Amino acid sequence: MSPNSASDSTPDDPGARYRRLHRQLRFGQILMILGALLALIHMIAHLAPPEQQPGLALDIAVGYPAAALIFVIGATLAGQKKNP
Repeated sequence: MSPNSASDSTPDDPGARYRRLHRQLRFGQILMILGALLALIHMIAHLAPPEQQPGLALDIAVGYPAAALIFVIGATLAGQKKNP
């Protein structure tokens, strides 16, 4: 068994807490990138000729609001502070 296995760590293990916090930080950053990419793709879709632009339902439900929601969730996860 490796020295860093999950069964060897206790809930108060500083290494396990650091790894969990680091995973949460990276996951939040990935969500922020995905939200920004979704907004960028949506903006590019609006540069198309009017007959090729996305419909109103897609625009309202999936466009910028979904991108903003994903970005804010990612920012919340990435901005979590370490417990004292």
